[in-house]
Amino acid sequence: MFDNFRFEAYFTGGKGMSRSIFVRNSVVCSLSLFCLNTNASALTLKDLQSELARRPDVNWVAGPTEAASLYQGRKAVNAENGRGSVSPFGLAPGGHDATIEVTEADFTTQANLPTYFDWRSNDGKDFTSPVRNQARCGSCVAFAALGALETQLNVTGGKATLDLDLSEQDLFSRIGGCDSGSMPFMATSTLKSSGVPDESCFPYASGRLGEDQDSDLACKDRGSRVIKITGSRSVSASEAKAALQNGPLMTTMTVYEDFMLYTGGVYEYVAGDALGGHAVTIVGYDDANQAWIVRNSWGENWGEHGYFRIKYTDRSGVGRSNYALSVARPDYPVKLAAPAAGDALQGSETLALIDMSTQEDFRGLDLVDWKLTNTKTGQSLGGTTDPARDPAVVVDTPEVPDGTYTVSVQGKTAAGVKSQTWYQTVYVVNQPQALTVTMTPDFDNHAPVKERVYFDLKSAFGVVPPTAATVFFSKQDGSFAGSVEVTDPGAWSKVGWRTATYPDGTYDVWAVARIGSLQEFSSNRVVVTVKNQN
Repeated sequence: MFDNFRFEAYFTGGKGMSRSIFVRNSVVCSLSLFCLNTNASALTLKDLQSELARRPDVNWVAGPTEAASLYQGRKAVNAENGRGSVSPFGLAPGGHDATIEVTEADFTTQANLPTYFDWRSNDGKDFTSPVRNQARCGSCVAFAALGALETQLNVTGGKATLDLDLSEQDLFSRIGGCDSGSMPFMATSTLKSSGVPDESCFPYASGRLGEDQDSDLACKDRGSRVIKITGSRSVSASEAKAALQNGPLMTTMTVYEDFMLYTGGVYEYVAGDALGGHAVTIVGYDDANQAWIVRNSWGENWGEHGYFRIKYTDRSGVGRSNYALSVARPDYPVKLAAPAAGDALQGSETLALIDMSTQEDFRGLDLVDWKLTNTKTGQSLGGTTDPARDPAVVVDTPEVPDGTYTVSVQGKTAAGVKSQTWYQTVYVVNQPQALTVTMTPDFDNHAPVKERVYFDLKSAFGVVPPTAATVFFSKQDGSFAGSVEVTDPGAWSKVGWRTATYPDGTYDVWAVARIGSLQEFSSNRVVVTVKNQN
């Protein structure tokens, strides 16, 4: 799914390609096991915008997007119905069939239902969890399933702010691979039989590495941390709006080239080839615009803050084949409000607890057990507090060595009855860290470059990895500069740069890696001359 067997995880927005002529001259197979034409041109942003301007009946906007940079030019064989090849987004062959017969009547709203519905704004509350990014792995099914499950837990529990962060890595490692994809029924079956733990138990790494992760890498106490669904059911197009009143729906679709360049509005197909099948999550509908409201898994910088609206009858097939999940009422009367996941702690830090029982209908919470546990050594620091008297716990982090930690908080009654435990990953960083950052071009930077190029971003560290990084591109004459954020870069990340979105000229390229807001480390500088214009 990525050019020349390489993946692009974090990148600037890129223009599309040139008008589709679909000539198949030179064919190679990518790690996602589908073939693409390396010489064929494809839809450009300029041509798409021109086409949209000629279509006053179409109400959506195209622009440079990260998704267009990531998946440019990739086409699955027979992608129109998703059969016979693996989609670049992760839906296995047969996972979607856009040719399912539907009529306008299938999308008629029953008289007892509202004409507009959105779980992001239901009775004044947002029941959806934050949008995630599958990045450079064909793991869309896991992200669509957990996007639905996290929201369903909020809905069933009546707690719009619960927002559990469940482990896409754990689920995906049990149902598929980056190069083989998966199917929705595999996700629902696994969620019922094996469940899924929190993100801290098995952090998502496939998006950064572009590689599968063995399920054995999950935390040792996974069994006590999993959440299971109680059931799932298939939902037809005509049933979808009624089913949405009870929670979100996982669905499938065919992605076309123009969809990759979507930046807002009500999408309907305009131009371009089919790229492959994809799994997403429907969270609502809008009859005034005849559109589904859908959550994607390409990060918050794509589309409408990670969401898109799409015509009911669009050829992509959203809403034709859906899955509803059911869950038991979650028991999380206490959660950790601060620090945020991934924060770096130093000195005396405060664990801010939210007693959910005072906000909703959980009662009888008397005490909270808290613990800070080193994920490598198991060394921990902990205690018990009365959340009514002490909703904030002060933790003296110098009492434990620097490293990666899991914070856990668990409510209980005076009689010792315990609730489910809230988990979150943080980093303890009291000492200066020895961290070396290196930017290495994956091309000959002594010659001018064009189109897309890649860099290896490597970090050599001791006990605490970089939690984020920024790659800077600065024209040497000072006339233009840009940057790309890299989330959780780890020891190695592949960074792609769409040079076509930058003016021709000579650039300095370098990275600054950070450990929370406490320490930062600069890399070497790479000089690159960009020449896209003849």
